[in-house]
Amino acid sequence: MSPWAWMFCALAAFCLGFKPGADGYDEFTSATNLLHLAIDDTTEQVYVGAVNFLYQLTPDLQEEKKAATGPERDHPKCVPPIKTSTCSNAVPTQNYNKLLLIDKDRKRLVICGNIFKGICSLRQLNDISAIEYENVNGGEATFVASNQSTVGLITLMNNTKNELKPVMFVGKSFETYANAIVSTRTLSENEQGHLFELVQDSSAVKPDSHLQYRHDFKFSFEDGNFVYFLFSRTDGAQEEPTTYISRICISDVFYFSYIEMVLKCDDCNLVQAAYISHPGEKLAQHMNRSGLYGTVTSQDKVLFAVFNRGNLKTTSSDKSAFCMFSLKQINEKIEEYREICYSSKEMKEKNEIIYNPYKSDGSHNCPKDLNKGQAKAYPCSGEHLPYPIASREGIAATPLQHYDTNLSAIAVTVENDHTIGFLGNIKGEIHKVFLDNETDDYQTVYMTPNSKVNSDLIFNAKRDHLYVMTEKKITRLPVEECNSYKSCNSCIASRDPYCGWCVIEGICSRKMHCTKAAQKDHWLWSLNKQCPTVIHADPQNMSRNAPAPVQLNIEPFPALTDQDQIQCSVNNFKGFSLKHSTGYVLCEAPPINQIAATPPGQDYIDIEVNLKIVSGGKTIDFTRTNYSFYDCNAAMTLSPNIPCDSCVRSKWTCHWDISEHTCKDGHTKGDQLNIVQSKMAQNCPRFENALPLLIPVNETANISFHGKNLNFYQNKKLVIVDNLVRKTLGVNRNPPDMFWSENFKFSYDENETRIVHFVVQAEGKIIDSKLDVTLYNCGYSHKDCSLCLSANKTYECIWCKTLKRCVYKRHCDDVIDMTDQCPFPTISQLDPINGPLEGGILLTIKGSNLGTSSDDIREIKVGNAVCNQVAEQYSISVRVVCELNNVSNSQHNFVHIQLKNNKNGTSKSRFAYIDPNPTHITPVQGINAGGTSLTISGENLNIGRQEDVKVMLDDIPCTLILLFQVRDFSTLILVRSSHAQQPDDHQQIIHGEKSGLLEEDRRWHLVRPADEVDESKSKRGSMKEKERTKAITEIYLTRLLSVKGTLQQFVDNFFQSILSTNQFIPTAVKYYFDFLDEQARKNEINDEETIHIWKTNSLPLRFWVNILKNPHFIFDVKVNEVVDASLSVIAQTLMDACTKTEYKLSRDSPSNKLLYAREISTYKKMVEDYYRGIRQLVQVSDQDMNTHLAEVSRAHTDKLNTMVALHQLYQYTNKYYDEIINALEEDQAAQKMQLSVRLQQIAAALENKTTDL
Repeated sequence: MSPWAWMFCALAAFCLGFKPGADGYDEFTSATNLLHLAIDDTTEQVYVGAVNFLYQLTPDLQEEKKAATGPERDHPKCVPPIKTSTCSNAVPTQNYNKLLLIDKDRKRLVICGNIFKGICSLRQLNDISAIEYENVNGGEATFVASNQSTVGLITLMNNTKNELKPVMFVGKSFETYANAIVSTRTLSENEQGHLFELVQDSSAVKPDSHLQYRHDFKFSFEDGNFVYFLFSRTDGAQEEPTTYISRICISDVFYFSYIEMVLKCDDCNLVQAAYISHPGEKLAQHMNRSGLYGTVTSQDKVLFAVFNRGNLKTTSSDKSAFCMFSLKQINEKIEEYREICYSSKEMKEKNEIIYNPYKSDGSHNCPKDLNKGQAKAYPCSGEHLPYPIASREGIAATPLQHYDTNLSAIAVTVENDHTIGFLGNIKGEIHKVFLDNETDDYQTVYMTPNSKVNSDLIFNAKRDHLYVMTEKKITRLPVEECNSYKSCNSCIASRDPYCGWCVIEGICSRKMHCTKAAQKDHWLWSLNKQCPTVIHADPQNMSRNAPAPVQLNIEPFPALTDQDQIQCSVNNFKGFSLKHSTGYVLCEAPPINQIAATPPGQDYIDIEVNLKIVSGGKTIDFTRTNYSFYDCNAAMTLSPNIPCDSCVRSKWTCHWDISEHTCKDGHTKGDQLNIVQSKMAQNCPRFENALPLLIPVNETANISFHGKNLNFYQNKKLVIVDNLVRKTLGVNRNPPDMFWSENFKFSYDENETRIVHFVVQAEGKIIDSKLDVTLYNCGYSHKDCSLCLSANKTYECIWCKTLKRCVYKRHCDDVIDMTDQCPFPTISQLDPINGPLEGGILLTIKGSNLGTSSDDIREIKVGNAVCNQVAEQYSISVRVVCELNNVSNSQHNFVHIQLKNNKNGTSKSRFAYIDPNPTHITPVQGINAGGTSLTISGENLNIGRQEDVKVMLDDIPCTLILLFQVRDFSTLILVRSSHAQQPDDHQQIIHGEKSGLLEEDRRWHLVRPADEVDESKSKRGSMKEKERTKAITEIYLTRLLSVKGTLQQFVDNFFQSILSTNQFIPTAVKYYFDFLDEQARKNEINDEETIHIWKTNSLPLRFWVNILKNPHFIFDVKVNEVVDASLSVIAQTLMDACTKTEYKLSRDSPSNKLLYAREISTYKKMVEDYYRGIRQLVQVSDQDMNTHLAEVSRAHTDKLNTMVALHQLYQYTNKYYDEIINALEEDQAAQKMQLSVRLQQIAAALENKTTDL
C-alpha cells in the first residue's frame, strides 16, 4: 500500500485504490519511434513497424526477430535505385514505416517505407528478417507510400481471366512525384515478376495540385463488394479541411465507382482514427430508438470515429469528439447522391451538391439526358457515367462524447450484447467507454505520460487484451481487471461493463468466467448496481435479554441447491440457518452471554451478522448486515435527570417500573399499576416548570416547581440536589402539585452564566426533574460602566460607584443605572503608534467607557486632524476604529475622543505622523521573471502595521518585508533562520545574489522577530550584538519558472491520481459526499456551488492540500525552503482548481496564478468530473460504512498509537475545558449520554483536575 493510501486509511478512514496505469502489464520498448502495429489473429504474433526497424514479437511482447530497414542513402528528388552518378545529393535518410499489412493467406508481411519514393517489400510472416520480395527498379508504377499519411488493406479481386488474385488498396496523401491518391496494387507477380504495380491507371483520382487538395488518410476497410477510405482534405483553395468517406467497388479497376461524401461530428472537422464493428444488441436498439441512424440491427456494421478540431497543420489541444455512423445509412446516402448525379442533373432542392473533387475548377460532368435508376442499374458505375464524383453534403452525427484533449485512437468490441469503446489520446491515456443510451466514460488508464496513443489500437484474437502503442512503447492492456475487485461492493462500484459479482464463487469476473452465470441472480452485472443486500429483518430488533430467531429478507438471492447451506455468524457464534429459501434466511440469535456489552452512552448495540454460503466445500461471503439488540436498563441512564422519560421515549419497547425504579423490556411482567408503558412519557412521575429562571450569584433564593403523577411518592420524603455545589436541600409541598426548595446562595466567578440543574430525589433515587435555572454574574465580563449598563436587561445589572464594578442591583446602594452617568472615557492603547502623512490607514483605539454604540462617538482627533470612525469595527465600550486623514508635516500628537454626552478622553501616549524615507536599494536590477530579493535601507521604515505597508517599483508590486522594530538606517537583508532546516551542500543560500551579504559577521537572523532586543545589552555589547538589532528576515520568493516544465508531469500525475473516479473510490468518501447531498436536499439548498464548496472543504483542502504543504506527515523527508515554497504553489493550484470562481489574470497577479494559468481549467474540470462521478456511484449503506470502518480499524490495529492520539485530543479539549463542559451541560443530546460527567472523569483521572464529581 502506498504512503498516500496508507495515510488515508490511518487518518481519515479513506482507503484509496489506485489503478496502476501501465505498471504490471506486458510491455515492449523501442529505441526509435513506433509507427505501425499488426497482429496475426491465428498465431497472435505481433509485428511492429518503427523508424529504421521492424520487430516480430510474441503475444506477451517478447522480441523474437528484429530487422533493420534504414537509414539508407536517399533524396526526395532522386528516383531509385540511388546511385552516386544519378543522385549526388543523396544523404543517409531515416526509413519511416508507412504501411504494415499481413497477407495471411500467403503467410507474408507487406512493408512500405518513406525512402525510395515509398516502394514496398515482402517478408516472411514467421521470420521478418527473411525478405521474399524487394525491387527498387520498378519505376513510378511501384511508388506506393507517401511521406505523409498512408493507409491500405489487402483483399481479393477477379483478374481479366476471372481468377481471384490478391491486391492491395492504398490511400495516401498526394505528392508531386506520386500517382493517384487511391490506387489498387498487385500482390501477385506479373509476367516480369514485379509486384506492387498499379492494376490499372487510376489517375482519375489524382488532384490537379497537391497544394489545393491536401489529404490526410486515417482509415480504410472492406465491406461486401466495396472498399472504403476515411480521410480529411481541403477543397480547392479552402484552408479549413473537411472529413470525407470515399467508396469504390473492389472489382472496379478503372475507379468509375469512386465517390466521396462528407462526414461531420459536431464542429470537430478532422477525423483522427476509426473502427468498423458490429454494434451490440443494446446499442443497436438505442440507435433505432434515437431515429438518427436509420434501421440498425446487431448484424449491421457501425463506423466509430474520433475527430479533433483544427486544420491540417495544427489541431486544437482542447477539443475533440467521438461519433458513430451506420454503414447502412452511409451506403444509402451514397446511393442517393449517385442517383442525383446520374439522373437529376447534380441538383438537390435547387442546390448544386455534386462536383468533381479533383478538378481545381470544381467542374462536374453529370449527364443531362439519362433516365432515373442508373445508380441501381450500375452499382459499380460505368464508363458512360461521370467519375469521380463527390457530394458537398453527407451525414452529420451527434457526438456521443466530447473531450478536452485530442483523441488519437479508437477500438470497439462487444461483451454480452453491450458495446464498449477504447479511446486513446495524445496524453497517453486510454478512456474506457460504455456505449448505451448514454455514453459512460467509466475508467481512464494512464499509459505513457504525454506520449500520443497510436491509431493502431488492436485487440488480440480472444479480445481479452488490447495492444496500445505510444511513441516508443507497446503495452498489452487487459480489457478488464475484474479480479482486482475483492468484494461485491467494489466490483459493482467499478462500473466496468465487463465485470459482475459471481455470487456462488465470491469473485468479480466476466460473465463467461462465472460457472452459474446463466442462472438468475448468480452473476450480478456491475451496471445493475446491486449486491445481495438485507432489505428487511423480522423482527427489526430485539431485547438483548430475550434473543430469538430472526428472518432476514435478501435481494437479489440466487437459487441454491439442496446441498448448499447458509451460515449465520455473529462474533464468535457461528451457526447454520434454521431455514432458507429463495429470498430469505432464518437465523438463530446468539445466546445472551455472546452478545457484546452495550457501549457507554448507548441503549443498544449493533451486532454485525455475516451470512456465508457453504457450497462444494467452500465458504463464500454472501452478505452482511447490522442487527440491533436493545438494552432497556441502559436507556434510563442516557438522561440521568429524567430516567423514566429516557426509558419510555426510547425507540425500543421499554417500560418504566415506578416501584422498582427500573427500565424493563416488553417481555417483563410486573405490577401494571406502577408501570409506565412505552411511548407514554406523559404518565411519568416528574417535576418541571422551575421559577425563577434567572438567579444572580451571591443572592439568597429558592425555586418553586410543579409535580405530576406522584401518587407512588405521596408518603415519601423528598429532597432536591443541584449539580453545582451538590448540596441537599429540603422540599416543601403546597398540595396538590406545587413544591419549593429551601433557600440557597451560590457563588460562581468562572463564567458570566452557568446552567444549574436541580433534581428531586426520594430514597436516593432521582425522580424525573426538568428543573434548570441560569446562574449569572454581572461582573464577569462587564468590566466598566458602559459595558455593565449594556448587559441584558433581564439580568438587572448596575454599576456600583463604591465598589467600582458591575453587580446585581440589590447588592449596592450607590448605583449608576444610566450611561450618561458613567465615568469619562479612557484611552489605554493605540495601534499603530505611527502612520504616513498621507493618512488613509486605520487607527485602533482601545480603552474603557467608550460608549455603548458607535452612535455615541461624536468626534475623534489626532491633534487637530480628524479621524473618521469606521462604525463596523466598533466594539461596545472598549474599542473604536477610525481612518486617519492627511496632515501637511511630521508631528506627534495626543488622540482625543468625544462622546455625544460631551465627555472627553485623551490618550496617554502620542501618535506620530512620519514620512518613510528609503535611501538605498540593493541590487539595482533583477530578472524579468521576478523573484529577486531586494534590500531597502532608509529611515522611518517601521511605519504603520505590516498590512499598511506597500512597496512598488513604479507600478509593479513587491512582496513584503516583515517589519519588526526596524530602527532608522537599518539594512533589511535576506538571511537564514536558525530554526529552519539547513540547506544541502549543493544548495545556494541566495540564488543569484552576492554572497557578501552572508559573510560570517553578517549572517544574522531574527528567530523571534516580535521580541525587542534589550537596548541596554546592545549598547554595552559587541559590534555583532549591535548589528543583531538591525537584522530582519524577508519572505523568500519562489522561482518555479525554470523548473515548471520538469515538474509538470509529476503535477499532472498527482491530479490524475487523486481526482480520477476510474478507480476504487473509498467507501468513506462516497458515504460522506452522499451525506452532504442529502443535507442539501433536506435544507432545500439548490445551489450546486454551495455543495461543491462543502465537498472541497472536506476532502481536497482538508486532506490533500494539508499533505502537500506538510509532506513530512507521511514521508520521512527533510524539506528545504525551496521545496517547501514549490509545494505551496502546487497546493495553491489545487485550491484554485477546487473553486468555481474564475480568477482574472493580470500582470499584477501572483506568480503561482500565472504559472498554472493554462492548466487550471483542465484541473477544474477534473474536480467537477470527480464529484460528478462519485455522485453516480452505488450508494453506500450505513452497514457498508460500519463494516469498512471495522476493516480499517482491524487492518491498522498495530500501526497506530491509540493512546498518543487520544492524549492529543485531550490536550486540545483541555484548552477549552470550561466552555466545553458548559456546552455539554446545555446540550440535550450530550445530557442523555452524560458527556459532561465523562469529560470531568477523564480530567480527574489524567491530571487531578478539580471537578464537580
